[in-house]
Amino acid sequence: MPIATLLIQSERKLDGLHGLRAVAATAVVLFHLQAMEGVPRDSWFAVLTGHFYLSVQLFFVISAFSLYHSSRYAPARYPAYLVKRFFRIAPLYYVMLGYVAWRVAFPGWGALLANATFTFNLFPGLEQGMVYAGWSVGVEMIFYLLLPGLLFLFRSRVALALLFVAATTSSALMWRLTAGVPALPEYFAYYSLVGNLPAFAAGLFAYRVFMALDVRPRREVASAGFAVAFALLLALAIVDPLELHWRASGLYFAVWGLPFAVLCLWQALYPGGLMRTRFAQWLADRSFSIYLLHPVVLVVLRRDYPLVGFWGVPDGGWLYPACVAGAIFALLAAAEITYRCVELPGIAAGRRIAARINAAGKPIRPSQSSLEQGR
Repeated sequence: MPIATLLIQSERKLDGLHGLRAVAATAVVLFHLQAMEGVPRDSWFAVLTGHFYLSVQLFFVISAFSLYHSSRYAPARYPAYLVKRFFRIAPLYYVMLGYVAWRVAFPGWGALLANATFTFNLFPGLEQGMVYAGWSVGVEMIFYLLLPGLLFLFRSRVALALLFVAATTSSALMWRLTAGVPALPEYFAYYSLVGNLPAFAAGLFAYRVFMALDVRPRREVASAGFAVAFALLLALAIVDPLELHWRASGLYFAVWGLPFAVLCLWQALYPGGLMRTRFAQWLADRSFSIYLLHPVVLVVLRRDYPLVGFWGVPDGGWLYPACVAGAIFALLAAAEITYRCVELPGIAAGRRIAARINAAGKPIRPSQSSLEQGR
């Protein structure tokens, strides 16, 4: 088995769920590409990417779902758990942070410290972070700190459903209380943990349902049922009949957690063939590199997009896909380098240190009664 697979797989890897990381990463790239200056926008393909920024919410749902899963099959002491999470995220993040501080602008030692400690989301004016598109990393890292406590306090499906309701209420209040405050940026809630907590809660609840379901009987019928439920919830979120996007933004983003939770549950139980392909798994392995690298790659290539028209690519909606193809090729090449040279060594180092921590004391394992509760 290749060393990369050995490093990233859990005891019971969910290929369908892992494949969704490839979908989320690709969607974010497509959204930012269609918003780039100089890229043709009058395209049938560009229209489809208008909601793709919400794939970050999908990342959050996947993160909560997969971490709950790994806590059952690869339990660890709290310090070891934090070490593994830190070394999974920090090495590549610090590379990108250094690049921005060196090549773009040095923001001052206070801002640099906030970014280096992943606390920048807490400070108005710094909430977007120095690393391009890196605001979600700050949100994720704070969630990692809280996750063991959440899993201890909310163990049943009912409790996790109530957590989703509480998170949605808190998100709505966060948006309401921070909107229009002169001292706060307009979208401060969007870049905060509280504003995104419903997505994490949806992922935790979805996994609790996953634990209770039997995947064997009537597999085709059940898979079709999940597909229909996902399609209906997705359509409801896109259409937004109550106009929550403008009237109650906190509720709007919480609503998106529902179709994404169903999608994760569906693919974890009945992984589609596309999600299990070698290419999808390859992309998923490199999804973090793709996510952090794509803004830099797209900006570097920005001056080349208008040249595509001179290369003989016809107009009429095809210039945009041509730009996409060129950008994706360059991005994947760069992601392969950072994945091999930065991510994998970081993962290996985190696992070695975590193993030493676990060896120093008995790992904390969830009791069978707590796992069975709420089935």
